[in-house]
Amino acid sequence: MAKRDFKIFKTNRIKFGELYDDAINYIKSIYTANGRDFTVASPFVQIVTVLLHLGRMILFYIENSITELNIRTAYHPRSVQGLATLTGHMPSNGISARGTLYMSSINDGTSTGKAVRINNYTKIRNNSNGLTYLVILPSSSMRLTVGVNDNKIEISVIQGTVQYQRATGTGEPMQSFGFSVKPNTYVDDFFINIYVNGEHWESVPSLLDMTYKQKACIVRPSLNGGIDVFFGTGNNGDIPPEGASIVCEYIIGAGIEGNLYNDDQNNFWEFIDPGYDDDGDFVNLNSLYNLSSGSDIAFGTYGESLEVTRRLAPHMSRSFVLANEVNYKTFLTKLNMFSNIRVFSGFHTYSDTKAEVDYENAKLNYSSIKESYMSQVNLTGKNSRAALELYDKVNEAKKELDLAKRVYNEAREDDNVIYMYLIPDVTKRLSGNENYFTCPQSAFLLTQDEKQGILNLIENSGQKMLTVENRIVDPIYVRFSINIFIQIWSDYDFTAVKSSIISAVSDYLISNGRRDRIPISDIISVVENVKGVDSVNAFFDADKNNAVYYGEGNFGLDVYGDIVLERNLKGVFGNNIFTNDLYPLFRGPFVSPDGVEYEDSLDSLVSTINITLRGKTRRNDK
Repeated sequence: MAKRDFKIFKTNRIKFGELYDDAINYIKSIYTANGRDFTVASPFVQIVTVLLHLGRMILFYIENSITELNIRTAYHPRSVQGLATLTGHMPSNGISARGTLYMSSINDGTSTGKAVRINNYTKIRNNSNGLTYLVILPSSSMRLTVGVNDNKIEISVIQGTVQYQRATGTGEPMQSFGFSVKPNTYVDDFFINIYVNGEHWESVPSLLDMTYKQKACIVRPSLNGGIDVFFGTGNNGDIPPEGASIVCEYIIGAGIEGNLYNDDQNNFWEFIDPGYDDDGDFVNLNSLYNLSSGSDIAFGTYGESLEVTRRLAPHMSRSFVLANEVNYKTFLTKLNMFSNIRVFSGFHTYSDTKAEVDYENAKLNYSSIKESYMSQVNLTGKNSRAALELYDKVNEAKKELDLAKRVYNEAREDDNVIYMYLIPDVTKRLSGNENYFTCPQSAFLLTQDEKQGILNLIENSGQKMLTVENRIVDPIYVRFSINIFIQIWSDYDFTAVKSSIISAVSDYLISNGRRDRIPISDIISVVENVKGVDSVNAFFDADKNNAVYYGEGNFGLDVYGDIVLERNLKGVFGNNIFTNDLYPLFRGPFVSPDGVEYEDSLDSLVSTINITLRGKTRRNDK
């Protein structure tokens, strides 16, 4: 009997239709060899179909399992977040908005001298967004006497509501507890407290950070959006005794929706919770005190996206400290507040680079003049007129060298500084129908309160190195305009097309992350994809004051009409030293080198985005 070939399938034919055809053809050949008929109507064909479907599902499961093992290709959120935790990165659940308010006495004379106690976590409401905020005090309560030193009391507030969950200790080493929360809620990563039998236990990054019998624990965001808490072994960290009451205190916030800026806050605040007098009776705080804006209430963000998690995980510092530029950039990216982040160590700013170049040039100049002087002395003597003239030049060059050296050395003293160049994410600051061209220009800037808040978050994270100083660098804004000329199809309205173009260009500018240049071809491409546009041409114009940063006669546009975002210094040997500290702003008002006055309003005759209709094109009837 001939040996039968059971090789039915091929590795290059694994689609269901190919598997089905190969299986049927094989069965037909067997039936024909035995002298029997075989048709697709046979019940056996149905069995073969089911088996092939099962085989395909098995192959799909295997492929899916392999895909989910790679953080770059994984699709499911739990897979991405789980792989990230293996690197030490803890995906952020979100941050609640925080800031300060001023509380001032109404002082109508009827309550002067009355004692009032305000408890920690007293609830207040902002009527402009309807959200609840909490008064954060350094102690459990604050006692005030109405009308006495209460004209302007600064209080810290944080958006959200406090929630508690309880667990019971087992007395075993390495106890762990998971506290779950409702889906799509944001637990503030910076406000989670653990209490064991009423005593606060410190949160530390890892087990190795716990000292002997230290009352400490590890708090981490859970993959399901909750909170995971881990306790020590006894040698590393204390062990909660059996039956101990373990309470997890946390804040649930609204993320970015809780952000408020000074222009939005005034006269919109009221107390929800009452205060108390010395007898424990309720006191209506709204009748005693007004609340007004202090600092901006900011830093509210949602949990990080899967794409952010994928980018951050490989750069996670296993030492849990902010030791270099990558660690700082990872920390700042997790705040989910910025569209552009650049971090660099000391002596890498434009002024530092210029100080170094000036010092090297001064050394070269001094050496060259001194050499000429010595040659002239050897030739004509030191008392000759030519030698005396060169001697004066040597002295001048020495003074310039000493000055350049002093500036250079002062710049070198800042080499333990970490500089942070931060551009706010404008999309999180737009309200209503605002876009890039209509939002307040303050949306492109970090306020002093926000800068100080960022530095405080870094300081309070416990990850900052003691020997390192942090500074936030303000970007240098150079201004430009966009001039667009379009031909549209005859069945489209110009006003509607113009509105769509402004919206499309706004989206491009907000999401643009290029730090080297902005090609005019990008703008043309964006406009070409707007419905109704037949053809388009465009060019940039610039503010004449841009020359202050680019150099005399240079306004930030190259010979091709592209916007250049680099400026350079000439090194000692004529080489270009490039720096990227410029940020393009397509807002007015400004005047171009040709005297064109660009206004900031879209309703102006000449604004920073101008769209001109050249004509309409009739469609060919078919």
